[in-house]
Amino acid sequence: MNWRSSALRGTANSLREGGRLLVSAVAGAASLAAMAALGALTVAHRTFGLAAGALVALAGLVLADPLLIAVAAFPGTLLLQRAGGGAAGSSLSLSDLIVVAASAIAVTKIRFDAAPTLRRSLVPIAAFELLLLLTVLDHPNIHGSLEWAHRIFMVAGSLAVGWAVANSGRARQAAVALLVASMVLALFTLEHAVTLHFKPAQWGLYQKNYLGAMMWMTVVIAHLNPRWLNLPPRLARAGKYLCGLALLASQSKQSIIALMVVLLYTVVRQPSVRRRSKLLLVSLVPLAIVTYLLITTEVANLAVNPQNSIGIRLTEYAADFHVWASSPIFGQGLRWFYLPQFASYIQPPDIFVETLVAGGIVGVIAMIVLLGGYASVFLSLPREIGTIALVLVLGRAVEAVFDIYWVAGAGTLPWLVAGLAIGTWDATLAGHTVMRGTTDGGTTENVPAPVPAPAASQ
Repeated sequence: MNWRSSALRGTANSLREGGRLLVSAVAGAASLAAMAALGALTVAHRTFGLAAGALVALAGLVLADPLLIAVAAFPGTLLLQRAGGGAAGSSLSLSDLIVVAASAIAVTKIRFDAAPTLRRSLVPIAAFELLLLLTVLDHPNIHGSLEWAHRIFMVAGSLAVGWAVANSGRARQAAVALLVASMVLALFTLEHAVTLHFKPAQWGLYQKNYLGAMMWMTVVIAHLNPRWLNLPPRLARAGKYLCGLALLASQSKQSIIALMVVLLYTVVRQPSVRRRSKLLLVSLVPLAIVTYLLITTEVANLAVNPQNSIGIRLTEYAADFHVWASSPIFGQGLRWFYLPQFASYIQPPDIFVETLVAGGIVGVIAMIVLLGGYASVFLSLPREIGTIALVLVLGRAVEAVFDIYWVAGAGTLPWLVAGLAIGTWDATLAGHTVMRGTTDGGTTENVPAPVPAPAASQ
């Protein structure tokens, strides 16, 4: 019986080995055939061939390591190119597409029973979207419906992506990828500033206010560098100063204001940050002077050039309030400026005005619920974890008082980083927490023990 059992096991093993060899041979033959087909397609139709090759590579990447797509969403915020090659509003940006794909992957990685903070953080966005649904129903059109869904991915999707990345212990990897990509963009920004004889650096889709937004947020991430993010100190220092120079090269006034507000808040909230912020605090003086000079120069030139950035805003605001007055409760609908009857209008460069015209009083309430709800969530986290999420999300809102808020890349990054913070804290709660005295006023609070915290959840 033993001899027969051994023979049967040997036969089964041989069959399994033969099956594996057969599968490998078929897979190899299929790969060679696919490569030949892609080569022929590229020769005949270069664009289609390259697109098909990119899809195959993406599919292989997803199969090998799905979370790499989620990690790629962080540097992907710098990709403003339109996927369909169309103008803004006619197709999604590559940044948006990556977030959508990463969200689909992240949802499969989330264990909601181990994500109490993430569950709580979905409440404000759910309330926000439900309120906005009223204005979408009041003004049904394809632009409003798509924008309503777009905002779900920008906020809830980004939070899910950040949570999944942090919970898998890859927050550092995502932050390093973002920092390196931002430094490359900063080099291009500085090069264009020199080429343009130190006029505001911008080119193509990379408008100066977008560049300024990405640069100030990168400066804040590199400067705060919380211990759970654990960026390499030299890389963080280089990124901070390089992106700081690029911020100046962009001459984005609202981004400089946002950076000043955020830095002042962080040094008040976290004494540990204050001790290493002396040089940056000193730099706020020339930053304030430069911003003041830029604003006063534009105000003085209004009579000569009424179409400068301040003149355009003053003119547009008056027209926008007139549009809002015709539908004060529910507004004119999301992306109302794409509708034929408003063809002569532009998207208001102000988060309050844009929200008021698009969603009316209901939209303003929805935005207060969104930002206030998340401020409450981030303030409930330990300062070591929650501060970076708080200052990026609210700092972006401060910047958008003078700029467009719901825009790809710059509007997504704060929520991705917020997702990292939430995922880090949930991973800490799922592992273990220590109580220790802090230097922040001598209080005692929960902080994650060993850094990086997400490693405990692996």
